[in-house]
Amino acid sequence: MHHTIGDMPGRQLLVQLVADCVVHSWDLATAIGVDPGLDTELAYEFYVPRMHEDVMYAYGWFKPPARPLPEGATPLQRLIRLVGR
Repeated sequence: MHHTIGDMPGRQLLVQLVADCVVHSWDLATAIGVDPGLDTELAYEFYVPRMHEDVMYAYGWFKPPARPLPEGATPLQRLIRLVGR
């Protein structure tokens, strides 16, 4: 598949598109003060193993985490932290 960041297998592009939807759903829900209703295990288990922090942060796609995770953080909180929220 062709993408603005380069050509990649369709499977890899799908991972990025799903993650994008999860993160932006969280953004919108947080902005309007509602529960995002996301399957936190699916979001984290699907996306995080496919994330490569050296690439994410080196190319400026995401900011490195600015604060530590709270103790007992949920999978969704861990994902959101990894993408600099």
